[in-house]
Amino acid sequence: MDRDAETKTIRNMVLRAVSGWGVADAEPSSICVSDVFRGGTAIGRKFEIAGVRAIWLWDRDVVIFWGGNGQVLRTVSASETLAGRAQVA
Repeated sequence: MDRDAETKTIRNMVLRAVSGWGVADAEPSSICVSDVFRGGTAIGRKFEIAGVRAIWLWDRDVVIFWGGNGQVLRTVSASETLAGRAQVA
């Protein structure tokens, strides 16, 4: 799977998770995706929707969700998500 296809899969998981948490305005068109850089090198992707931020860190194989007040809401295995086995509730 290429990085664009992986991004689409992770994006869909983020959208499902936020929708499942009862966020009323979690619409596909409202999700913002951007690259995350450290020292000039891309290290992951950031997804923002309805006050929730999720960062997919490629080297750590995780997607970490943060709420609007900065608390960690959930951490999910990226490889399990990409394999279709992740459960986010």
